[in-house]
Amino acid sequence: MGDGTLSGADRAWLALATCAYGILALAAWQVIEDAYISFRYAHHLASGLGLRFNPSEVVPVEGFSNLGIVLLAAAAERLGLSPERVVPAITLACGVPALAMVQWLARGPLGRGATATGLALVVLACCPSFVGWATSGLEPMACLLAFLVGTGLLAFGDSRAAHATAGLALGALAVLRTEGIAWTPVVAALAIAVRAAEGRPWRTPVARGAALALTVGLAVLAFRLATFGSLLSNVAVAKLGVPGLLARGLRYDLTFLLVQPWVPLALGGTVWGLWRTDRDRARGVWVLAHVAAVGAWAAVVGGDYMAWFRFLVPALPFAALALARLLDDVSPGARRLLAAVALAGAVLPAANVLPVPQALLRRLDYGSAEQAEGAVRFRAGGFARTGEAYDLEDRARVLGALTEPGDTVVTAAIGLAGYRNPDVELLDLCGLVTPEIARRRVARSHGDRAGHERCVGPRFFAERGPEVLAYDLVDPSDPERLAERLARWRETLPTTTYGPVLASVTDPETGRTISGVALRIAASPQEAAARWAALASP
Repeated sequence: MGDGTLSGADRAWLALATCAYGILALAAWQVIEDAYISFRYAHHLASGLGLRFNPSEVVPVEGFSNLGIVLLAAAAERLGLSPERVVPAITLACGVPALAMVQWLARGPLGRGATATGLALVVLACCPSFVGWATSGLEPMACLLAFLVGTGLLAFGDSRAAHATAGLALGALAVLRTEGIAWTPVVAALAIAVRAAEGRPWRTPVARGAALALTVGLAVLAFRLATFGSLLSNVAVAKLGVPGLLARGLRYDLTFLLVQPWVPLALGGTVWGLWRTDRDRARGVWVLAHVAAVGAWAAVVGGDYMAWFRFLVPALPFAALALARLLDDVSPGARRLLAAVALAGAVLPAANVLPVPQALLRRLDYGSAEQAEGAVRFRAGGFARTGEAYDLEDRARVLGALTEPGDTVVTAAIGLAGYRNPDVELLDLCGLVTPEIARRRVARSHGDRAGHERCVGPRFFAERGPEVLAYDLVDPSDPERLAERLARWRETLPTTTYGPVLASVTDPETGRTISGVALRIAASPQEAAARWAALASP
């Protein structure tokens, strides 16, 4: 493949990997809660209200970290299409050229054999992090593709077009992620290192690509400053600056290596190969350096609470390149054995078959039981706890029955609730769209609340007089649970100005009746007392 053409074996392996990826990604299709935050911004932008989460915002708040996804979703809205379908379909499609790019790097610049490369592609295509994030509605797969194209072409591209494409890809990364511009100097430095080590020209190629990427990145920063009055998104402010962030991030990286053992196998194999021979040492180090860079970034920002390690997704193609090197350096028999071990290490954790005891993962204090239960969450609720996707959809539907257009509602889960109810103003308990919460000082990091340490209770907003101070789903056949919920509200929230109300709505798809209770503002203390008394009656 040195001349850039694919052999029949290459095409067969790429087709197999693409099919495996497509089947698994479609089976795991899940648009997650946080994506709907971006979709609500997109809806308001497409409606002419600007980049606002709540239309009433005088100064918009950047409550997202993926401008590119918001713009893509807004374009879909303007065309009359559903972002829930369009965005996941496009991010799923990003995985196909990403697989092709991995194959090009492995077979071309890195000189790996067709079989070793093909086996590594299949392992990557079946990796839960690669598959699970493909249809999330967020940016990981688009970032993976942009990062991979930018790094590969900047280091090994030989034409002006390749260098320009690398610059555009890295510029796209700056649009896709708040911190995206910071990757340009990192990628440029690694490209310079590998080119210089091999005696290849580096000044003009790297300068050409990096200049284009930085131009795009600086334009994004200027736009952010002009629109939101800040160089950092409010989401970044809310999630950073927490004591213990680095330690939590290192545990995040370690958990990933324990739950996806094919990655340390591949990385260890590359280190072993580099120790045994000087062949392609610069390029092997280049591969490892990108994995280390992504891991270091994930550690510095403290990791993420969502399943299957979205902050480490851009490192996966480089882990696959490392695996291809390992498989290419051993005998055919050992290659088959190692490939089987790697594939099992990638796939079995998605079925909740873990290579290490869950007790060990829990000791890492990173919500590790949450990270490990991938299969349950892929099938029943995506990326949080079992059934949460359905729970949040029900909450969004019942909120429409509990409110009227223009109402202000206090809640922590603002994604689906906000997107399904665009005429309702939401006050965010976790601060993603609320700067005064995002800037709160906290004492320490919490493993099970990674990124949400600054969350507050509903009483924080009580003085603003929102129409709904709290709400929840209820089961009319379980009055004891409703009584427990009301008792907690009585203990922690003002009861003289707010009283509970019940409402139900029918799910048009299933015919189920969904019921909810809201703590709604009352016109007088007497009305509030009457509401409490009515629900306290048998």
